[in-house]
Amino acid sequence: MTTATQHKNSPNISFINELADLLGPMFVTSKLFADDLKVYAEVLTTVDTDCFQLALDRIAAWCSDWQLQIAIKKCCLLRIGPIPTGIDLYINGSQLPEVSTAKDLGITFDSHLSFTTHISSITCTANQRVNLLFRFFLTRNRSVLVKAYVTYVRPILEYNSVVWSPYKIGDVSCIEKVQKSFTKRLPGLNNLTYRERLVITKLDSLELRRLRVDLIMCYKIVFRLINVDFCAFFRFALSCNTRGHSYKLFAEQSTHTVRYHSFARRVVGPWNRLPAYVDFSSLVRFNAFLNRTDLSNFLLYCVDYGRC
Repeated sequence: MTTATQHKNSPNISFINELADLLGPMFVTSKLFADDLKVYAEVLTTVDTDCFQLALDRIAAWCSDWQLQIAIKKCCLLRIGPIPTGIDLYINGSQLPEVSTAKDLGITFDSHLSFTTHISSITCTANQRVNLLFRFFLTRNRSVLVKAYVTYVRPILEYNSVVWSPYKIGDVSCIEKVQKSFTKRLPGLNNLTYRERLVITKLDSLELRRLRVDLIMCYKIVFRLINVDFCAFFRFALSCNTRGHSYKLFAEQSTHTVRYHSFARRVVGPWNRLPAYVDFSSLVRFNAFLNRTDLSNFLLYCVDYGRC
């Protein structure tokens, strides 16, 4: 169960950080970004619900003490998983509206963490951008149009993909069709296959790019290049197998589909199967290694066999 609150004013982040300490003993987890606050907890019993409500009361009291007004209309309640219905939560006496989807830092979450709604939204926006490119760019020079696509369209389809990267072929295909449609509309490429169009335009498939982003993020976590706790995501494999590289990760078992396809689980397979000669000496060299390595065995939407 999660809830989100947003302050009407925008106080300095150094003052808002105090909320994390206040909510620590309340058996909830809080996340802060600028003036946004997200609170979530596992709710199994009525005691858990009461603890959650106490946390909301503490937030309201803290805002009152510091004369900050909570934007109630921007607050919502999102239930994730099989949580009993009929549980109402309040903040400042106002009941939190329950929603089926919620947008957090540009990503749309639903109660099943499927991200299908998010994918539908970004592909719709990206297709509109593609149409605008062909409508307002007078030039039909392929290299110019490709640069415009890379600048104005592709980032929409790749923003924070580590969080929502799809595992269903339908969702993977939905995203890839944006680039497929764009390349097909380029002058002189209409009758070529998607793979041939990618070669001519020097573009990689979007699924391949998401896989590289996953591996790069894994590299950053493993080698502590970012402020993310390694133990919260991975642990090294305890294996006597000398094949491959020496930074293999343990593949945890998972019976739940969402967990199995989450970043911390899905990236372990490709990471462990990188060849022994992979260059881990720096992020730049690792990225260069990925760019010249065939990763097609890890892709669902294979451009080689015409499924796109």
